[in-house]
Amino acid sequence: MTHGYERPTAGLILAAAITLGTPPAQAAQTIVDGFNGSSINAGIWEVRLAQWGGPGRNGGVIPENVSIADGIVSIDGNGDLYTGPKRGWNANGYREDHGRRSGGAIRTREPQGPGRFEVRMKPVFEDGVTTAMWTFFYNFNGGDVINHEIDIELLNRQSPSPTGFRSDYTTMNTWLGESSSQANLQRVSIIDEQGDPAPQDLDEFHTYRFDWFAGEGVTYPRVEFYVDGVHHYTSREFVPTIPGQFTVGLWFPFNWAGQPDFVTRTLEIDRVAITPLANIIPGDANADGNVNLTDLSLLATNFGSTEAAWSLGDFSGDGNVDLVDLSFFASNFGHSASTPEPVTFSLALLGLLASTRQRS
Repeated sequence: MTHGYERPTAGLILAAAITLGTPPAQAAQTIVDGFNGSSINAGIWEVRLAQWGGPGRNGGVIPENVSIADGIVSIDGNGDLYTGPKRGWNANGYREDHGRRSGGAIRTREPQGPGRFEVRMKPVFEDGVTTAMWTFFYNFNGGDVINHEIDIELLNRQSPSPTGFRSDYTTMNTWLGESSSQANLQRVSIIDEQGDPAPQDLDEFHTYRFDWFAGEGVTYPRVEFYVDGVHHYTSREFVPTIPGQFTVGLWFPFNWAGQPDFVTRTLEIDRVAITPLANIIPGDANADGNVNLTDLSLLATNFGSTEAAWSLGDFSGDGNVDLVDLSFFASNFGHSASTPEPVTFSLALLGLLASTRQRS
């Protein structure tokens, strides 16, 4: 599978405009879970019983806070006012005598990535608790710590202060170690397609996604972050290379998230999709699994951009939308899960080629 990491020749560009072939067969399994069963799929997920952040700093994540019904996974987070029967989990490996500051999480049994990670969920927007999705690989052998991690955390603040939390900010981070000097930590303003501030509706589902490009054959390692299909940030520093287990959950950071002055709040997860890099098709700008005229329109609209991302037509990953990206689109035009057949598509591409030359 070609991912646009090697630049094609001009001859390939013209040839692609005349005869378009079928992409190679998919090489890895895509996970799509809509949680439609009566229980969480144990073949994909484990429900966590764990604690992180330091002894005494929270009540961990416990299975009792995770449930499934009507196609939704619900994860409870119990704040400082909780007095119910659930008991948290201690860093030393035993139950607490209370359930305060206990959350929940589901994690893939197998390491995942690189690739596309997408979660449709209704986050908890409340001081003191964090909705998060992340990949994680950790190894400590007595020497250097290897901590490869990518995460999106909601809700977050505009400044480092643990107060003033807002629903139009989030963090989008990449890590190669445990310290901030080994990470790219970004507080990002959530925007809409016009670039205007877009506070998240507090009682609505939203789709959070990151596309992780790394490994053999990737010329431009990076992680692109999206909210509701809109590109928000690309990290080109401290990009992980090791697959990690993928977690979605609700947990209680120590202090930096503020104080959880509530009884219980609930994260709702509607759908998780994990697409291996081998199955991400260059040309599919809107990530719907098809390479079609909608994608061509996105590429044409952004043609000439120098600060682009996949969703804007930058399939090579160099930040530009140019003839290289057009050639990758042409090579895969017509590809879809239902119709992986060769397609002839010369006139529109030649027209776009002519129009782009006139602009230059």
